[in-house]
Amino acid sequence: MAQYNDKQLVILESVIRLMEEGVDLRDLKAADIAEAAGIGKGTLYLYFSSKEDIILQALLHRLDVQVKQVVGRVAEKERFREKCLVILRFCRGVSAGDASAFRLAMKAIGSLEPSRILEEGKAFLQQRERDIARALLEVARCGKEEGVIAPPEDAAYTLLVFNSVIQGVYHAGCSGAYADGEKLEEDAYTLLVRALNESGNKNGIE
Repeated sequence: MAQYNDKQLVILESVIRLMEEGVDLRDLKAADIAEAAGIGKGTLYLYFSSKEDIILQALLHRLDVQVKQVVGRVAEKERFREKCLVILRFCRGVSAGDASAFRLAMKAIGSLEPSRILEEGKAFLQQRERDIARALLEVARCGKEEGVIAPPEDAAYTLLVFNSVIQGVYHAGCSGAYADGEKLEEDAYTLLVRALNESGNKNGIE
């Protein structure tokens, strides 16, 4: 992930703020970004190559911040259940709000060239996927040590279970299937534990 200086961060965060306010990025002009950031239009191009570059970098920055925040919160918790609920609560929050990196990205897709997203975002997204996978496997390891779960030796299965439950929480939140958000989290946690124990007598993560 690129390291941004203070001026660049002001610009990127201004773009995110405009997106959160519902600005249609197809109509967004460089002058609008400059005004929101409190700088001259020409200053934008001292730090970024184009308006599209600013939007893409803003999305990647927001995603980077959110992933690090969640991973950090999970690491702060000591118990398996607490770690899981941090993850599930975050996913429920993403489904309920428009300010998540995922939702903002969906809004921005139409204003960015697909080739730019694939070229510049691929390596970053792959790295974040690896970070998330490591964090989830550490959560599973914690559950095994507590005797709550017995995940299979195949880490891919463990990640599949986590990802399936996470996606389930997101979709349930988006559809409004659960009026009670806490019950959604509890049911998702129960499902997660049950699925991770499906392996029976397998030893789990070494």
